[in-house]
Amino acid sequence: FFVLRQCQKDFDVDRIYAVIGNIGFTVVEAVDILGYVKRAFCVFELWASLEQSEGKIVCSHGKTPLEMKACLDALPIATETAQCRCEEDAMQIKERIAETVGFSALNLMLGESLIMSAAEEEATTDFQKKMVLQMLRRGETG
Repeated sequence: FFVLRQCQKDFDVDRIYAVIGNIGFTVVEAVDILGYVKRAFCVFELWASLEQSEGKIVCSHGKTPLEMKACLDALPIATETAQCRCEEDAMQIKERIAETVGFSALNLMLGESLIMSAAEEEATTDFQKKMVLQMLRRGETG
């Protein structure tokens, strides 16, 4: 987000929640997706996006749905323990989550979102693979 001023002491959970909602679409690219969901702002970003953008999230983490499920089984999402550079910011985020969706529901919501994003990425890959094979068979370039 270009409207965020990192390392400034001006974090306002309501303002940032509104900004995320106004953007309307979130893209996350994280090889270490389970590390991503251990950071309070990242958890907040995903939650605010899911809640306000009707699931308009693209999350690329390079895992299949089964691989993502195995990761989540081994290291379950625990948003209540998410860390932040600034403890005051983390407290604002955690209070907002506790007052609204709750940590258990958010953990499940994020896990489902990560598995769904893996399924969507896999479907896209399958579609692209079929399209490229068809192009090859027809002698097309591109």
